[in-house]
Amino acid sequence: MDWRQTLLIAPLFLTVPIALFLLYYLFRQRGLSEYPLMILIGSASIWATSYGLELSLPTFEQKMKVVTFEYVGIVLAPFGWLLLGLQLQDQLYRLKLWMLALLAIVPILT
Repeated sequence: MDWRQTLLIAPLFLTVPIALFLLYYLFRQRGLSEYPLMILIGSASIWATSYGLELSLPTFEQKMKVVTFEYVGIVLAPFGWLLLGLQLQDQLYRLKLWMLALLAIVPILT
């Protein structure tokens, strides 16, 4: 592995422990208002971990296996942003459970 590639991979892996600490802290709060932020941070940490692995793996087949997991973080991020935006505008209460399930169909199927 080239030293320049290490400079790209290291920040990705350094953000994961910070994200996991934030997830642990938010999970301990147990409030309903923390769930959109938890989804967003979780999706970012999934993406950062899998993208760092993708850059560090040597073969194409290994990279393709990691990319399928990377898309979970990519697809969950807009869903988390939408919920966080609704929460910050105090409009999250308007979403019924069936509306939330309808919005989550695309991230779940992907």
